[in-house]
Amino acid sequence: MSRKLILSITIFVMIVVSLGIWLAMNPKPDAGEQEIKIAAKTSDYLGAPLLVIREMNLLQKYMPNLKLTIVSTESSAVSNEAIVANQVDGTIMGITNFLVGTEKRIPYKIAAPVSYLQLTIQTNNPSIKKITDISSDDKIAVSSYTGTNAFLLAAIAKKYFGNYRALDRNFVIMDSADALIALINKSGISLQFGDAAQRKRANEAGCHTIFEGIETKAINLCVFSDEFHDKHKELYNAFMQSLNEAIQLINNKDEQAIDVIAKHLVVDKEAILAQLETGDIGFSSDFHNINFDEYIDIALELELISSVISIQDIIFEYGD
Repeated sequence: MSRKLILSITIFVMIVVSLGIWLAMNPKPDAGEQEIKIAAKTSDYLGAPLLVIREMNLLQKYMPNLKLTIVSTESSAVSNEAIVANQVDGTIMGITNFLVGTEKRIPYKIAAPVSYLQLTIQTNNPSIKKITDISSDDKIAVSSYTGTNAFLLAAIAKKYFGNYRALDRNFVIMDSADALIALINKSGISLQFGDAAQRKRANEAGCHTIFEGIETKAINLCVFSDEFHDKHKELYNAFMQSLNEAIQLINNKDEQAIDVIAKHLVVDKEAILAQLETGDIGFSSDFHNINFDEYIDIALELELISSVISIQDIIFEYGD
């Protein structure tokens, strides 16, 4: 065998081996694989159904090559920016922030409600027994003037004082973690909205609850861009089926679903089950549980939106 032939064979073998290594390191993507990207806050219970969908591979039941990517965000403002920039297909957000986004002409609509968090109002002032005991000196922590807490307080103010803005001058801007510390230390605020865990800590520190009810439920919605809904109807339908299944699994206290949530949030399963039982957290995709007209009226009164919004214009498949 000539030296030239040996060299040619050697070079050929090296090329084949190199190609094999490259292919192994860069596998060809599945031509049929598709993806849904959803922005959501995953540090609390409100986005829990997304975790169940992803970890229990629920999407694959309805479309085998479809996967869910959760883009973690801590604010609806960031989610709105991601929708506008076409970086995500959808998001989980509160009603207030959705209405604000609609006012800004962000091209999205509601696919379904997802979850709610039962909030309560705690105070460190022993003289405050009920909402109407709040004086102009009692400061209330809210995350922002247009956030969920301020929105809910407007509804409460209308009910008990006859004016949506009756408590506006009591507001102090503060995030919930700092507000809890300030409440316990009696530093700058007298009242705070809190979830079940925050309520427990506050009450253990000597504070007490003065208000809870339907007016203090923070509701989250699943929202998709118009473009995704219109151009990828099969993907959208598959996601909605998996979302409904995830919610049903959680509400049925399915062991695997509860394990997924507990592991991600690093909480005891018993704590999740207890909050589901008491209604401190809840999951539902039923539109009948939400009075959208009331939310729109409040948003108008607070000048978060400039004109009446038709429900038919903000919900996909309205009336189906």
